[in-house]
Amino acid sequence: NITYAQGYLRATPQIREDLVQKACDAARQAQVVIVFFGLPEVYETEGIDREDMRLPENQNQLMRALKEVNPNIVVVLSNGSPVEMPWVDDVKGLVEAYLSGQAGGGAVADVLFGVANPSGKLAETFPLKLEDNPSYHNFPGGPNTVEYRESIYVGYRYYDKAAREVLFPFGYGLSYTSFAYEGLKISKEKIKPGEKLDVSCTIRNTGVREGKEIVQLYIGRSDQSGFYPVRELKGFKKLSLKPGESKKVIFHLDERSFVYYDVQKGVWKVAPGTYHIYIGASSRDLKLSQVITIDGEEDDKVTKQRTGLSAYEVLGGNKFNREAFQTIYGKPLPEKGSAKHAKLTLNTPLLDFRKKLFGKIVFAILKREVKKQTTLGDNAMHDQMVEKIMLEIPLQNLTNLSGGYFTERTARALVHIANGEILSGLKELKS
Repeated sequence: NITYAQGYLRATPQIREDLVQKACDAARQAQVVIVFFGLPEVYETEGIDREDMRLPENQNQLMRALKEVNPNIVVVLSNGSPVEMPWVDDVKGLVEAYLSGQAGGGAVADVLFGVANPSGKLAETFPLKLEDNPSYHNFPGGPNTVEYRESIYVGYRYYDKAAREVLFPFGYGLSYTSFAYEGLKISKEKIKPGEKLDVSCTIRNTGVREGKEIVQLYIGRSDQSGFYPVRELKGFKKLSLKPGESKKVIFHLDERSFVYYDVQKGVWKVAPGTYHIYIGASSRDLKLSQVITIDGEEDDKVTKQRTGLSAYEVLGGNKFNREAFQTIYGKPLPEKGSAKHAKLTLNTPLLDFRKKLFGKIVFAILKREVKKQTTLGDNAMHDQMVEKIMLEIPLQNLTNLSGGYFTERTARALVHIANGEILSGLKELKS
């Protein structure tokens, strides 16, 4: 017997107490409460950047109310990227369904009712909050440049180097069965640059259900002083195992598994030294490990390249200073500047059109015409989406996306008008 309650409005973060109350009334009578949360189109869609990592507040408010009337809550998420989950400790289960398409409902039902055994692993880290992201202090940047100061410290490479607590680590995922990792073997304990290496282990299904496990191999330098990640994913394999069954998994590693990029010479190189080989169920659930040695002599120039950058060697936070970033960039950084007086072109984001008097008029005209050509069920959400998308795309893109309705000649004319070149714009329209 399944009872449905709406709980919240999808198209707006407005809290409707009547919907919350009806959901709580249904939850009081239920054995298990399954809550579907996610990001509406205005929060996350192609062509726009998200402003934060929060779910709409009416969803979080609903959870605060539900946990007071029934502790047996399972959440199913529909989202394209990580979200903050202030309620995560209040739920018994969590299914990350992502944006699963038209057949997603049936697939989620199979997982919830145990027809299918989940075996997915996260291909990204879920941080606790937006401020934990390595790019937090430098995004979106602008108006003329965006500085990717985090450099190689993207995703789990940053969170592991900075020893940051996360909500869910890269590679994480649960199953209705359990697995044991056993018998790590490495073909050689010492190799020379260019030599290959085989790594193997045995995975055993220790539960009572057939299931699949994704076995992950990471490599990290033992000496963590310098500009290196703690460890990096170098391979993964998925195994299907019946209860009690064991299978051997083998990884074949070559020189590429150990290289770094020498920016001075523009080539990939292998740094000699000791390395840890890890086998794990996620980037932070490392089951087996062994040390190997790569022979050779470190290039003094390369050593100097990879050290002496304290902002990148010991990550105490995510504030990468501009001086250190310029050092690894290798040349003077372009000025962020102000686009206020810059001449507008076909490649200028429409956001910048609003910085000029005639550009504001052009923007208003474009917004009106785009709204005519697009439709959504909810007018308020439609308006917000159109405006957000328009702010972020260049004028040129409108010609590509309009199906011939908005021509390049019209675009060139509007650029002239936005720049105050009224006669040139009118001439372009008549040509």
